[in-house]
Amino acid sequence: MIRLEDVSKIYSGGYGIHKVNMDIPASSIISVIGPNGVGKTTLLNVIAGVSAQTEGRILWNGKDLDIIERRKLFGYMPDEYSVSNKVTAWELLRLISDYRYQGKNYGYLINMMEILGLKKYAGTKVSELSLGNKRKLSMIIAFMGEKKVVILDEPTTGVDTAGIIQLKEEILKAKTAERTVIVSSHILDFLQSISDFSYFLKDGSVIKRVEKKIDLEKNYRELYLGEKANE
Repeated sequence: MIRLEDVSKIYSGGYGIHKVNMDIPASSIISVIGPNGVGKTTLLNVIAGVSAQTEGRILWNGKDLDIIERRKLFGYMPDEYSVSNKVTAWELLRLISDYRYQGKNYGYLINMMEILGLKKYAGTKVSELSLGNKRKLSMIIAFMGEKKVVILDEPTTGVDTAGIIQLKEEILKAKTAERTVIVSSHILDFLQSISDFSYFLKDGSVIKRVEKKIDLEKNYRELYLGEKANE
């Protein structure tokens, strides 16, 4: 289980996230929902260890994790993935596999590049790939190594239908393999189809948690658009 206790991230202009509390069970899929600017990316960056929280604790199975431990334990697909302009798609995957996993994932990498239609771009510089193909590459990296937690920030952005279908399959397979997935997306139908429960954010704080099968669009309309539920 992942537990967040009063986690805050403070920037010079104020709070990015403020006293966030979450309990995320093992082998679950949870979604983080809200309009742009409510703190979703900040929250995911902090959980993944991309940046450190200013206040609060993040625990994994009761153990307080520092930023370095989170980077090692959690796979992450950021909203943007910046790499050297000289690195090709295959070189990037191989470098990460060699550095983090002693080159044990080549079979997985080749298979995923084939499934996602990236094989023909193996020798293409990452900087020259389309947005959708960059996102697919980032998805492969996040799921590489069978880490117990995978964090996905807007994974559907720019991705074609085939890629979204495969992404959904990878997320559901991860849950079957007793991995936990945390995902943020603006596509509520996508989140509705996969999530065990969802957290809604506003002004950097959690304002609601809903269980699976609760209508996410209805909640979104009520929380952010000011629409009242039909009686």
